[in-house]
Amino acid sequence: VSVTFKVVPDAGFINDVSAGCYPLTVRFTNYTVGGNSYFWDFGDGEVSVDRNPVHTFERAGNFRVSLTVPGPDGKDGVYTSFILVHDHPVVSFTVSPSLVYVPGDEIRAYNASTGGSTYLWRFGDGVTSSDQHPQYGYLSEGVFDVSLTVTNEFGCADSMVIEDAVTAILQGFIAFPNAFLPRPGEAVMANAGQATGDAVFAPKYRDVDQYHLQIFDRWGQMIFESNDISIGWDGMYKGQLSPQDVYVYKSWGRFVSGREFQKTGSVLLVR
Repeated sequence: VSVTFKVVPDAGFINDVSAGCYPLTVRFTNYTVGGNSYFWDFGDGEVSVDRNPVHTFERAGNFRVSLTVPGPDGKDGVYTSFILVHDHPVVSFTVSPSLVYVPGDEIRAYNASTGGSTYLWRFGDGVTSSDQHPQYGYLSEGVFDVSLTVTNEFGCADSMVIEDAVTAILQGFIAFPNAFLPRPGEAVMANAGQATGDAVFAPKYRDVDQYHLQIFDRWGQMIFESNDISIGWDGMYKGQLSPQDVYVYKSWGRFVSGREFQKTGSVLLVR
C-alpha cells in the first residue's frame, strides 16, 4: 500500500497594532508553516499577495483580516484576526468678534465640534484653554490665529486653524480724579498720563489722540478749558484761586484706536 501524505498549511500571523485611529497603518508578520503563496483580505475591500504586507486602513470600522494559504486538494490554511479602527471627531468653531480693543474686550469661541471629549484652544499669543466654549481677553495688540484641537476617548484628534481670526487694537483709557487740593504756583503739566500729585485736576490716560476738557462752576459758568491733555486745571480762575466747592467737568475726544470717549462728572476742590 502506498500512502501519500499531503501537508495542509498551518496559517497564522501577528500584527503590530490591533486598534487605533484612522488612517491606521498595520504591519502583518506571517508565521505560516507550509505553503508558498498567500492571499490577504483586509476586510475593507483591499487585498494583498505579499508574505508580510503593510496595510493602511483609511476609514473607521471593525475589520476582519484573513490570511488564506492554498493547500492540497482544496484544503487551505486560513487564519483570521480583527483590527478595530476608531473614528475621528470632527472639529468646527467660530470666533466672535473679529476686532477687539485691549485691554477690556473679550472674544467668544463657539465650539461646534462633534465626537470630542477634550479640547485644546490656542489663541495665538501663547495662551491656551481646555474649556469647551471659552471666552478670552487679549492683553496686547496684534493679529492672532486661533486653533482648536479636539480629541475623543480613543485618542483620535482633529484640528482646525482660523488664520488672522482676531485683530486686537489698543483701546486706551482716561480717568479723572474726584477731588484735588490746588497749590498755586506748582506746575500744571501732567506727565505721560500721570497727574502731578493731587495739586492739579488732570486725568490719568493712555493712547489718547484727541482731547477736550471743560470745567463749570455750580452756576454753569465755564471757568477752565483745555485741548491739551498734558495741561490740567490748577484751580485758578481769572488770577484767583477758586473757592472750595464741587465743580462739574466734561471731557471728550478720541483714542489712537479711533474709538471715541466722553466723560462727565464732578470734582471737589479742597482748600
